[in-house]
Amino acid sequence: MVAVDPYTADVVTSAPNNSNLYHTFNSIHADLLMGKTGDYLLETAASLTVLLILTGWYLWWYRCKSVKSMLIPSAKQASKRSVFVTLHATLGTWLSILLLLFCVSGMAWAGIWGEKVVQAWSQFPAGKWGNGPMPTSVIPPTHGEALNSSSVKEVPWILELTPMPTSGLTLGDKGINPTLPITLDTVDKFARESGFKGRYQINLPQGETGVWTLSQDSMSYDMPSPTADRTMHIDRYSGNVLADIRYEDYNAFGKFMAVGNAVHMGTLGLWSLLANVLFCLSIIAICISGYIMWWQRRPSKLNAQSTRKVGLNPPPSNGTTPWGLAMILLIVAVIFPTAILAIVAIALLDFLVISRVPKLKRLLK
Repeated sequence: MVAVDPYTADVVTSAPNNSNLYHTFNSIHADLLMGKTGDYLLETAASLTVLLILTGWYLWWYRCKSVKSMLIPSAKQASKRSVFVTLHATLGTWLSILLLLFCVSGMAWAGIWGEKVVQAWSQFPAGKWGNGPMPTSVIPPTHGEALNSSSVKEVPWILELTPMPTSGLTLGDKGINPTLPITLDTVDKFARESGFKGRYQINLPQGETGVWTLSQDSMSYDMPSPTADRTMHIDRYSGNVLADIRYEDYNAFGKFMAVGNAVHMGTLGLWSLLANVLFCLSIIAICISGYIMWWQRRPSKLNAQSTRKVGLNPPPSNGTTPWGLAMILLIVAVIFPTAILAIVAIALLDFLVISRVPKLKRLLK
């Protein structure tokens, strides 16, 4: 990345944009530095987290029998339960709503559920700008291929898999004054006249059919509001506007992802960044309280001699599984394929290995 003084053309500073600390942490967050394998592992973890959230809601409701009691425990409820149970269940109910949003918005970028299922069916239709069948020798790149920088996601989710428009097809609306040369300066002037204010990005045409692309969106930290997303493509030869895509043009899931990603990434302003930090710390507190509850209920000589009940209720004594849990498992399995693969793998491991090794069975019980 190079910064150039616009008046003297001197290079002010330069730095490799793929080797800093941010890029390293972004890569860990995206795929654990393991490529597709890491992406699948993270998608599986997020899918199982969704399963935990939904089954947790059901179990808490099954016990409280009231949504109000799930969200606001009474003093009587708190006095009867361990403080960790109350903290885990009540705080967890509130946090799980936002955590579910984080999981869904994150998985929508993932390689299986996101790219192959949801994103493929929700992408912005390229036909909106009149792209007809192209010769097999001319295959336009997608927005993600043309505009994303390395593994950093900068293109709005709904446009990432959409093919780019192409120059030279005598299409589009009136754009740059045809008497003016189409240069960086005239494109910038047109952008300002068209309503691009503050920071925005210009991508130069790539190849003979490439287009000028003007973009301003929260994914690139251009502005905080995701509802102000805008992407404009300009024919490199005629200067006509081939496409002017705004938030209002997105479909329902595209709008959800635009807002969801802004919340997920904390790009709505400093307050959202601080809120995300508080949210992450709260999730850590929920995890710790869950571990403490398990520790209190773990099989041991002390617990075997004690009649005091702590933690969550045990499963039904008749060994049956509540129908609600079975339905949740079925729904998650249908929607998120990596979740059911992980569950089947764990079940086979339990049946073929753990259940047949007494020491291992006692250790993991």
